[in-house]
Amino acid sequence: MALVQFRFSSNGQLALFPDEAHRRDAVHRLARVVGGQLVMFGFVDHHGHPLVTTADAGTLQRTLGSGLAAVAAHSLAKVWSDPVHDRRHALSLVDYLINQPLKHGIPAHPATWTGSGFLDAVGARIIDGLALRLFEELRITKDHLVEMVGLPPGCLRPAPDAMVRALGAVRLKEAASAVFAADPDLKVNDVPSIRARRVVVVLGGIVGIGLDDAAWALDVTEIAARRIAKREVDPAWIEATRIRLSIEEAVRRQMENDWLRRAVQKRAARRIGS
Repeated sequence: MALVQFRFSSNGQLALFPDEAHRRDAVHRLARVVGGQLVMFGFVDHHGHPLVTTADAGTLQRTLGSGLAAVAAHSLAKVWSDPVHDRRHALSLVDYLINQPLKHGIPAHPATWTGSGFLDAVGARIIDGLALRLFEELRITKDHLVEMVGLPPGCLRPAPDAMVRALGAVRLKEAASAVFAADPDLKVNDVPSIRARRVVVVLGGIVGIGLDDAAWALDVTEIAARRIAKREVDPAWIEATRIRLSIEEAVRRQMENDWLRRAVQKRAARRIGS
């Protein structure tokens, strides 16, 4: 098996996945097409790069193109691939992929950007079929990834009950929908949205968020929320949502200190000087 970098892009440099719902669909599609072969990935605007371990780059190149075309907002150009030369090259690609929002001046923190595998790698997102091979292939740690996106140590500790309760039902809903890359409003009945709604009600109950507040955030009746509360919830779903909230709060504190503007400027200076 070889490490290969693929690149997909739109014809005419149009945004392939122009909103949050599109980006989440793209992540699910990547999971279905590449699945357990993914090492890392990152995409923004009109292009993206999956880093993959594969024995048949040619076939995967064609499959990737047709798979992403099914959810893209615009037509795709031909997908190309390039071999990864060594571990140093691979690690530089990981840094590049998870920091693409900074590189391209997108006003979003890379730690919470939907279009990268950072969240999957650190346990803050759960996508069926997506199992990154990052750690076994490159002997990197979660702490290294946290450092790459500029977050402080300890930000991956799951949010405690008091934090979750203080953030409230709406923030819990937003975090849970992100964990499963579900419909942002949780208005559909697919598997990711069903799981997210269960997390909102059950974790809300654990930390002391009232059932009426959870129902209000989900825009369902209290009777419906009680039914949801009786459904099974995997402890891993709860853990991932707590980690997501912890990351969000670390990002919020950084943004208050104008971190994003300074990080974009630093990246731009690095490109000019290279």
